[in-house]
This record gives sequence, structure tokens and C-alpha cells, in this order.
Amino acid sequence: DIKNAINYINKAPNLAIGYMDLGNAYFQSEMYKKAFDAYKKGFDLAANKNEKYDFVYNMSLVCLKLGDKDKALEYAEYAQSLKATDEIRKYIHDIKNPWGLSDSRY
Repeated sequence: DIKNAINYINKAPNLAIGYMDLGNAYFQSEMYKKAFDAYKKGFDLAANKNEKYDFVYNMSLVCLKLGDKDKALEYAEYAQSLKATDEIRKYIHDIKNPWGLSDSRY
């Protein structure tokens, strides 16, 4: 929950994982702007491409929830540049084609 994540961050402010927990707690509470801020802070602290991928992917999800499809796509494509996975290719495809009206290939 939010309180536990904040406590973790207070004990280890330079570890990215605390900000992932905080962002997830805010996201689940539909506090999307706060979730984005937490993910951004975690991204800045992330130690490697895999961690950065997780944060930027979640930042994309937040943008989509906030109705900013262009920003969501921008972050998703950045995530893909960090780690190309089937999951991110499908997600990008779904952002670009929300009604499934295009070719089913990613």
C-alpha cells in the first residue's frame, strides 16, 4: 500500500524498487499523476535497462489511463528500445489500433 511504499522509500531513498511499489500503489488507487511521478523518479534511479524498461512501460500505462495516447505511445516505443519483447510489441500495436481494425501482425 501507499504508506508501506513511502516507509520503504524513507529507509532506502536511492533504490528504484521503492518507487515502483509506490507507483503501483498509486496506480491501483487511481491516483495516476502521483503514480507517474513515482515511476519517473524510479526511472531516474534505475540501475539498468531492465529496470528502466519496467518504469517507462508503467509510465506509458499511466499516460493511456490519463487519455494521452501520443505520450503513451512515445513511452511504449522507448520501452521497446530498451527491451524488445512480444508484450511491448503487442501493447504498441494495441495503442496504435485500439479497435483492432488493422493487420493483426505487430
